[in-house]
Amino acid sequence: MGEVWLCSGQSNMEMPASWGIKNGEQEIAAANHTNIRFFTAPKIAAKNSQNNSLTQWEICTPETMKKSSALSYFFATKLQETLKNVPVGLMVSAWGGTPAEIWMLENTITNNDTLKKAAEKLNPSKYGPIEPGRAFNSMIYPLIGYTISGVLWYQGESNGGSTVYDKTLEALITSWRTV
Repeated sequence: MGEVWLCSGQSNMEMPASWGIKNGEQEIAAANHTNIRFFTAPKIAAKNSQNNSLTQWEICTPETMKKSSALSYFFATKLQETLKNVPVGLMVSAWGGTPAEIWMLENTITNNDTLKKAAEKLNPSKYGPIEPGRAFNSMIYPLIGYTISGVLWYQGESNGGSTVYDKTLEALITSWRTV
């Protein structure tokens, strides 16, 4: 049946090949992989849990690879080399410029004094929401129920300067494992 991987985080995970990668033109031209599929969640924030994600699976072609997560694409090609033609699905749910707090259940933050204080110190962002749970509700919650092989998480700089990021990341991992 294949493997499905959740690929989430901020801009470094979201970054498509079209933003510029080493040997970009050659990599894009060679990206014909019928056993790699992309499912890219739209960047939508929601106060409440959503049941659906308005996207669909796409076969990896030069055109789809060019607009999809480059990091997840190269991960999938390495898996293809190792697993020999096992289909790999990449559920890309990433949003550049967002803090980790928006990627977990809101009550994970509000029920933990340390995480709540850290979330209250987040600066407003022109890139996306900073309120706890907003991306989880619309970009992770609809994916609950899929059997996944694992998660790739790539957090960028929106939590830079945090003195409790280790606790934040641990809470994110625990909350995702719970659901």
